[in-house]
Amino acid sequence: MLTLVTVAGGSVGDAGAAYAAVQVQIDPLALRDRLFSAHMRNRAQGVQGLEHMFLSAEMVGYRQTHPNATAKDLMDHAVIMGNWYDSQLRVEDLERPAYEFVVKLIELSANHPAGEVTAPIMQALIESTLGPQLSVHGDMVDQVAASQFMYSFFDQVYAVEDRVWGAVARLGMDDPTFAAAWDGQFGVRYNVSSKAGSDQLQADPVIATYINVKGLLDHGYNAQDYVNDGNSQLKQLLDKINARLAESTAAANALNAQFPINGGNPTQAALDQAKAQAAQRQQWIHGAAGAVQLLSTLIGFADYPAGRIAAVTGKAAVQIATAVNAWLPTIASKGLVAALTSMSALMMAGNVLGAVQTLVPLFGGWPSPDQQIWDELWQLRQEVVNMSNQMSERFDRIEPALTEIYGQMLSQFGILLQLHNATSQQLADITSRLAALTYKVEFWGLAIFEAERADRSIPVADWFNGAVGFKTMHGHDLPWNDKKPATYLGAATDLLTSADTVAKNEPMARTIPLNLNDPDTDANTVLDGYHASGAIQYLNAYARQYLGMPGTDEVDPTPNAEFWLGATEPYKMLMAQNPGHSRTQPDLSDGFIKSGNAILSGAATFSKPRTPTGDNPARLNPIIESLIKRYRAGSDGLLTELEKLRDVPRVGHPAYNQFGPANQAVPNKPAAEPTIVEDCTRAGAPKRNRPANVQLLALPQELWVASYARANTSVRVCYDANWENVVQPEEPGGDKPYAIYADLKVTMRIQQGWDGQFSTVRQWEKVFPYGRMGQYYPPRSGQTSWQTSPDQALSEKWDPTYKAQFEASAPMTVSADAAAITRVRNWHNSVAGNYYAEVERRMTTAGDQLNTYVRQMTTAARLLDAYVRLGFGRSLQQDEQLALYLVGVDKLPSEYRWSQVVAPFSKARSTYCSAVQNNQCVVRPDGTFDPRTGQNEGRYKLLSCGWTTNPDRPVVNPDPVADCVWWLSALRSNRVRDSLEAASVRLATHPGYTEGIPAVEMMMQSLETAKAIAQHAAPSS
Repeated sequence: MLTLVTVAGGSVGDAGAAYAAVQVQIDPLALRDRLFSAHMRNRAQGVQGLEHMFLSAEMVGYRQTHPNATAKDLMDHAVIMGNWYDSQLRVEDLERPAYEFVVKLIELSANHPAGEVTAPIMQALIESTLGPQLSVHGDMVDQVAASQFMYSFFDQVYAVEDRVWGAVARLGMDDPTFAAAWDGQFGVRYNVSSKAGSDQLQADPVIATYINVKGLLDHGYNAQDYVNDGNSQLKQLLDKINARLAESTAAANALNAQFPINGGNPTQAALDQAKAQAAQRQQWIHGAAGAVQLLSTLIGFADYPAGRIAAVTGKAAVQIATAVNAWLPTIASKGLVAALTSMSALMMAGNVLGAVQTLVPLFGGWPSPDQQIWDELWQLRQEVVNMSNQMSERFDRIEPALTEIYGQMLSQFGILLQLHNATSQQLADITSRLAALTYKVEFWGLAIFEAERADRSIPVADWFNGAVGFKTMHGHDLPWNDKKPATYLGAATDLLTSADTVAKNEPMARTIPLNLNDPDTDANTVLDGYHASGAIQYLNAYARQYLGMPGTDEVDPTPNAEFWLGATEPYKMLMAQNPGHSRTQPDLSDGFIKSGNAILSGAATFSKPRTPTGDNPARLNPIIESLIKRYRAGSDGLLTELEKLRDVPRVGHPAYNQFGPANQAVPNKPAAEPTIVEDCTRAGAPKRNRPANVQLLALPQELWVASYARANTSVRVCYDANWENVVQPEEPGGDKPYAIYADLKVTMRIQQGWDGQFSTVRQWEKVFPYGRMGQYYPPRSGQTSWQTSPDQALSEKWDPTYKAQFEASAPMTVSADAAAITRVRNWHNSVAGNYYAEVERRMTTAGDQLNTYVRQMTTAARLLDAYVRLGFGRSLQQDEQLALYLVGVDKLPSEYRWSQVVAPFSKARSTYCSAVQNNQCVVRPDGTFDPRTGQNEGRYKLLSCGWTTNPDRPVVNPDPVADCVWWLSALRSNRVRDSLEAASVRLATHPGYTEGIPAVEMMMQSLETAKAIAQHAAPSS
């Protein structure tokens, strides 16, 4: 091995003249390993590529344990194991994420007598996948938090590929027998020989599309030029990766626009197209991963820190690009029965988060990255920002925590990029914050550390921190039973006690029987205290008692799934790190597996498909059906009660709509103007023909609404006639005759009657010169005095003369429309405001029928959430439509998690009322209000109905709030039922398909794999 030239201190590229003239010493074996790995990674891709990679590992392992085997023996072993894989892999296995597929292949190798799981190559793969030592992150946070840093394509898959292909290259170079076998079995497929030299591998045209190996090596005579060219090529490669990430983000945005989360569902053809496009992009990204490894190795020949920076930054970029690209088909799989094979949004977030976490060590104790690399990291962050911004609404709707995760992650990413030569405390703070975010993308998270149960969690945390990764911390293997500082037996025994005994008893799991006196309150209390994961046995008993589950499906005491995962994770890692100890006492692993099976069996009772019958072909089990029916019954009952309350102010005037505008159309408005006008104050007075300029129908519509819908309210047109400008002696009477002269004043009024009082809204007046209207004679004159009344004068002259003159020139002297409109609006708004205030009061008053229905909806929705989380966990994780309507922002309307029944009515009440005093609305003055105002705003939308009348339930003048709550309840519960029916069909018709709790299933597979591996290990002494 040739000595590598490295430079300490300064930023990368700072060394300048200090090593500019130094010739770079190339390690030919390391270069060849990376070239071979890059060649294979560009070609052995997908499920078949991973299988061929693992069969190559089996071939290497067989050679390590059978040094005298012939080429035929090696090829026969690969054929035997390949046939075994093919016979055991199910369709569901082929759709697994890459990491899960690798673990599955390890399990299959461990379960075959010929599997080479004891070979050094296989042991290295097993530990790297099931029991990593966590050394990088364990320095900054404890092992419990460090164990959460599992979302890494490089650590899980790419590193495995590098290890296997490097082993093939080295063995092929040194072992002609192995080379002949591998070349005959796989080399011919991939147009490469395990004996190929660096020059031949450098000529690979695919590698040349990523980096220029020869061009870089040509600078080997001058280390400075060499590093500069390496950084320049890294910059270009990162730029290309960022461009692919931008392509994926654009594709995601297009798919999101085409198939919004609450829009129409895609077809299978659309899904197939999205998968094909993602696969094509991934092929390039996968090749870029090999180029990153190759380029970082090349740069490291001249400057090890620079090579390390290249590796870390390149891996992070590839991982983020891979995560986003792998998520894309999920958008196009919404609503498809057999499409639950893509990465969930939370899994993508975990992988992006894992990539950011890998960058942390670069910023403390390392030379700073070259400025152009720094720029690419900023661009990488910006691409994640763009993706997060474009998908924010979708993320918000299916999993509100995602927005918080991305926001905090990007904040810490930005802080990290601004640091130069950060202190260990600064890095520890950032790492801790990033670690805290991982709890949001894991199933168990911080639940096991809740304050009231902390004492039960202490042994788990102590052994996690003391025994897992022991070799890394202490430099030697974990002892079997030596008291200090930690022992395998002590750790495994305590962890088993936690995973089994502690996890299935109080206070971790609910064991107290049902409260039959108040089951709904009891259910809410249990879920508050234990969460769904700690109430599996309780929920099973509840389902058998109230939801139609067969009595034969009863389960025994069941561990808290979250706590079991928390205790089993460190044990799994102990098994992988210490297979000899694991084999010495296999009953320990059996205990973990037994309690895990109890969890899965209990959860399976909640998703068990029913047997179809002639009159009911559905597969959805009675638990879910009963809860949906219970939820819908509450929603229907609520609507019925609300309609009764709504109709109280409509008695006698059913066309009135208190939720509509104050100027709505009403049936009482006459079709034509009245022809006759009555006196304003005197019943029985003469009636007059209405002048044309006095128009009752021109009144504001608000007045007609009030006259129709409000008691003791009316509108009328009337007149007054009075003498004006009367001329007569200052002292009437006496002994001299005299004439009386006057003008006739005619007043036409349009008035509104309001609680028995009339107020003038519009008024017209005209004074007509009349002349002598009376004659006075002294009492003894022998003549009779006379005087014409206004009625007489008007009867004499109105129709022949005055009416036309009034129409032509009578001015409007009063116009009080605004005051009348305000009076009507305030009344109208008070009707709606009092309704919403009363609804709100009754919904929040225990014992009231409205409150009972709200509680029924809430309890049913909460129980649905619990049963689905446990019984249909895989669908909930990957079916965006199910997640949207069950746990996302478009959840079933209820009071669970946030108010979406009471709150919309409270919002409507506040729209109309500034306050409520003595159960009466204090109306906001003179406003035009709509109860839907503000209901469709903000992150957690109260209501999302844009219509005035429900299109699925035509009702005359409904309450739009009540109708929307009911409609959303029906729509969303139907969508939940459809998704769960599809999942039930999958369970019933796809052998091997499981639902349950994916995190527990994955842990169980890992335990079974680790157990099978341990059977091949040499027992510890």
